Amino acid sequence: MTHSAPSESPTADRNLRFLLVGAGQRTVEVLLPALHRAMPTAQVAAICDPDPTVAARITAQEEADRSTEGIPVFVELERALAAGPYQVAILACPHDLHQEAALRLTDAHIAVWKEKPYALTVQHAVQLATRNVRVLAHRPHGQLLQIATDRMAA
Repeated sequence: MTHSAPSESPTADRNLRFLLVGAGQRTVEVLLPALHRAMPTAQVAAICDPDPTVAARITAQEEADRSTEGIPVFVELERALAAGPYQVAILACPHDLHQEAALRLTDAHIAVWKEKPYALTVQHAVQLATRNVRVLAHRPHGQLLQIATDRMAA
């Protein structure tokens, strides 16, 4: 017997639109192709990165393998949000920028998958845990999430 994914499952949604916040070399060369392989029906709908050279790097990647073809690049998060809607945002920006971006994105009702570490402080971890922010990739930084979860349960 085959079970289909529930309709609210992200993998079942053929119109899942991603906002990628942070577009360093690893993000463009590794994360984007991996996301396309894992979820071929999902769409990276926009990229946001404050570095003005990112647009040129995205164009070069587009010419190399077409993995970024047609994806608009924004320097400011507010402009990227205005170009939405997005169901999921992946935070791949510098760690010190994660918290502010994660809070802004969750305020906009966008699910957030963030790169490691989960948070830089216990206070930030508690804020993220109450908003159901998920870690996309992480090493043993889960202690902050566990501490935050324990504090919320107390």
